[in-house]
Amino acid sequence: MEYEGTSTAFIKDYNDTFLPTVIALTNTNGGVIYLGVSGDWVVTGVRSPEAVIELAKGMVAEMIFPEMGEFVKFETQTEDTEEGEATLVAVHVQKGISCPYFLKEKGMRPEGVFIRHEQYTVPAGEADILRMIAETGGASYEDIRTTNQALTFAYFSERLKDISIKLGRDEMMMMHIMRSDGTFSILGELMSDQCAHSIKAAAFEGTGKSVFLEKQEFTGSLLSQYRSAFEFVGKYSNSWERFPQLAVKEAMINAMVHRDYSFSGSTLVNIYSDRMEIVSYGGLVEGVNMEDVHMGVSIHRNMNLTGIFRRFGLVDSHGTGISKIMESYEGCERTANIDVSQNVFRYVLPVVVRIGKSEGVMPELSDSERQAMEIFRTKGTVVRSDIEEGLSLSQTASIELLKKLITKNLIIKTGSGKKTEYRAVEDI
Repeated sequence: MEYEGTSTAFIKDYNDTFLPTVIALTNTNGGVIYLGVSGDWVVTGVRSPEAVIELAKGMVAEMIFPEMGEFVKFETQTEDTEEGEATLVAVHVQKGISCPYFLKEKGMRPEGVFIRHEQYTVPAGEADILRMIAETGGASYEDIRTTNQALTFAYFSERLKDISIKLGRDEMMMMHIMRSDGTFSILGELMSDQCAHSIKAAAFEGTGKSVFLEKQEFTGSLLSQYRSAFEFVGKYSNSWERFPQLAVKEAMINAMVHRDYSFSGSTLVNIYSDRMEIVSYGGLVEGVNMEDVHMGVSIHRNMNLTGIFRRFGLVDSHGTGISKIMESYEGCERTANIDVSQNVFRYVLPVVVRIGKSEGVMPELSDSERQAMEIFRTKGTVVRSDIEEGLSLSQTASIELLKKLITKNLIIKTGSGKKTEYRAVEDI
């Protein structure tokens, strides 16, 4: 007695589910389809099995692409039932060598490509399709043809002008945004205004995720996302007193150029009162371990994406990113940490606390600074006029006082212009 599973399927009568099931098996790990069987191995048999085999062979040859006839074999089997002998058709399907296979009329899209999930035949997601292409062709994921060919490059084109490059067909081919057949690559989509990936940034009150101070999602070209996310972090960095600017830059760039874009999730930037975490999909490249990374070994998952970021001076060619992050914390009580799982890279950047300057000890304060901190404890969020009125100071004096409190890492500044606000670090 057989049971349905990833590699076994039952179909009572030849119907529209047959071809998707053949495709699903060859795109997964192969298996067998039993025609004339339903439920828990309830054999009903097939009338005119030879005719059914000829029909099925013809449909496989005519309606599935690439050609996969050599991977499908048919045989008849006789089973004893309560009504007597019944003939069923066993269709043996091998794992294909040119995945993904798909219905010609639907094309290489989710509605035409199928895979097996447990005992079910299901449409393949775009990430599944692209992963199959990469595995079959041996191409880098960033070089694969993207399913979205309606791309525009307004932001990317403007940024290229800053480095004296005019974006045309030749430049697209040179940067691997466009493939030799004139279609856009995955890299093209990443640089386009229609990039399917995003960065989600959030600032939280305290050390957990209970209370949001602010959250934003940045979309569009990866270059645009980087600039916007970096500016977001800057708002919560007290003129880069809380976090080393170089460490943030290197961690964010690494998270973007080394991530695995076959995963659909967003890159995350989370800011807490004591640390920042930057999380991206994609563990270490095969053959590399963390010891190699700390020693400066650099193997690119996305070589051409890295090349584009290098054109803008965002990446060097010596694999020094991790070293720069660690060196940024020299002389500090806590250092940066990097956590790696099979599919995720996480950079943990603590708030800077210099050796000899205890986190729990209040820096020496003047009377006016101490009075200002009392206002923060009372009001929480403070604007400049609160300091002016509370301490009877001029506008210039209150601005200078706030700057000193920022320098002492006691408050942070958010917003700009009329929307400028200040908040005590201990309240964040």
